[in-house]
Amino acid sequence: MSFASTSDEFLALASGPAGHGRPRRRAARRPWLAKRFRDLAGPHERRPPCEKRPAEREDRPARQPDEQARARRTRRIAGALPARPGLDVVDLTAGSAEEAARMSSAAVALEGLDALFAVGGDGTVGIAVDALADSKIPLGILAVGTGNDAARHFGLPRRDVDAALASPLDALESKRTFAADVLEVASEAGSRRVMSVVSAGLDADVNRRTNSFSFPRGGARYVRGIVSAVASFAPYGLRLEIDGRACSAPATLVSVANTRFFGAGLPIAPSSHAADGLADVVFAAGLSRLQIIDLSSAGAGTPPEPPSVHCVRARRVRIACEPCAGARPPDPMADGDRLGTLPIDITCLPGAVEVLI
Repeated sequence: MSFASTSDEFLALASGPAGHGRPRRRAARRPWLAKRFRDLAGPHERRPPCEKRPAEREDRPARQPDEQARARRTRRIAGALPARPGLDVVDLTAGSAEEAARMSSAAVALEGLDALFAVGGDGTVGIAVDALADSKIPLGILAVGTGNDAARHFGLPRRDVDAALASPLDALESKRTFAADVLEVASEAGSRRVMSVVSAGLDADVNRRTNSFSFPRGGARYVRGIVSAVASFAPYGLRLEIDGRACSAPATLVSVANTRFFGAGLPIAPSSHAADGLADVVFAAGLSRLQIIDLSSAGAGTPPEPPSVHCVRARRVRIACEPCAGARPPDPMADGDRLGTLPIDITCLPGAVEVLI
């Protein structure tokens, strides 16, 4: 069995043949997979030769508290893995989202992996989904990030390292997977796949602002993002094409949802299945600031209620800027990350990734 994890903290695991007592040292044979191996090494592990620290790193600033916490969490997860017989761990931990995407895609392309585990939040899950493409390698989600909305949709443990690790490993051993839809987003910047929600209105602005905040921690950052975005909000000029049907209007919120939640638990599309080949397109026009706050504070499972909020299901959606209809919209976001600029084309791909649940 092979197991890999990726994130700003990705891990990769590979298990040796039955009855083989020692795991294969895949990371040591491939220097690019062994990057930051020292963060995962146990007390009796030797660093691979490729991990000699370059002299220019000596002046690197000390890690910030959040980085130190992530490093401790990664070591804790990696330390628990050898207890599972036959697992070979390949560390794909990266220093940036771009590096994580390159490393995880390369690991998947080499084949020989039984699973790719995303250790982090929704942005990390999105990187893993994009790397897996049509490989049929299952995805394990260790939800220890900020939003964790993909894990919330699938009913997986969140922000509990031990439970988050045990659940996908048990599913991997029992070969228990769920064929989930994903959203493919095409823009001038290229094409990528995402798991949860694509945002192009106020929801995208909230996401962008939330990413810029270092305080408070956890889901409270989304609350701060909402308050900040609403204070300067003006309806955006957007044009939507939904399975070939077009409309233009001043818009408050535009979300194309594959899963039920975004923004650390806001139920943007309570009826979304992620298994029917269709995305839920949520469009809101003409909301007042009070209605926006009410909508953002809805409880879990509560559908959007204002009469100006509409939801339709579609396979293909195009979102473009319509300057004559309102203010310039923010750049679109997906799974917590910026997608580039409008226009974008979104396609729901049925059963494109196997999720360990």
